[in-house]
Amino acid sequence: MKIKKLLVIPLMLFSLSGCSLAKGLEKNVNVVFEYKGEILSSGTVNQFKNILAPSLTDAQIPVNCEFFGWTWYNPNAVDITAENFDEKYIEPDGLVRYDILKDYVEGETITLRPLFFNEADIPVPEYYIAIGWYAKTSTSGLSEEKINAWVEDLKAFLLTQGATQEDLNNIKITPYVGDVATSGSQVSKDRYNDILLGWGGNLTSTGGVTTLDHIGGIDMSGKSRYISRLTDKEIAIKVFKWLQTDEGNQAFR
Repeated sequence: MKIKKLLVIPLMLFSLSGCSLAKGLEKNVNVVFEYKGEILSSGTVNQFKNILAPSLTDAQIPVNCEFFGWTWYNPNAVDITAENFDEKYIEPDGLVRYDILKDYVEGETITLRPLFFNEADIPVPEYYIAIGWYAKTSTSGLSEEKINAWVEDLKAFLLTQGATQEDLNNIKITPYVGDVATSGSQVSKDRYNDILLGWGGNLTSTGGVTTLDHIGGIDMSGKSRYISRLTDKEIAIKVFKWLQTDEGNQAFR
């Protein structure tokens, strides 16, 4: 019995030491989210506790601007073209962690402010080719399965046009949902698409999308739909012409 008691004591001491160590490491930082000079919300983070960054409503985001998230820097001094840009803010609903903020805290509180950029100032990603498709299947006749099959046909065609594996790895395929006005608005906001698949003739009117070519009569699951070209990139022109052939659109049927 005496031996058992002696064994218990060191274990108790170790357990208590562990608790003390954890408590010593726990430094609380009060994180304040400020919007237009007023506190929108706040919370406490430490090495063992995280919080989520808040979102903003559409009404709180300035017109023609995009809300990237929350920054501990001066929002007006953050350069969107900087290589370390992604390290200077936390996305809406993103995890706010102590290790992200610890080097920037003075005292016990740190203030984060919203990071907005005018849409015209946001760099447009560069892709070998970018395709947007209308993911409202009941209207467009397109589904993820059909698009995946078509992408394989697209890659085979691009190889015949001199595309490299690096080019094929830089293809962007984006689904869009919502009604024509909503999806068209998002297409215009993204700015990177070369070709669109599956919308109707009202893409340019109701959708507000500016096209260089807009052709209907393409069979998509028995529905007569449109294909649209938005840019004059050489590869976009070639793909658009190919799309009008049986080989180019057979995966949609």
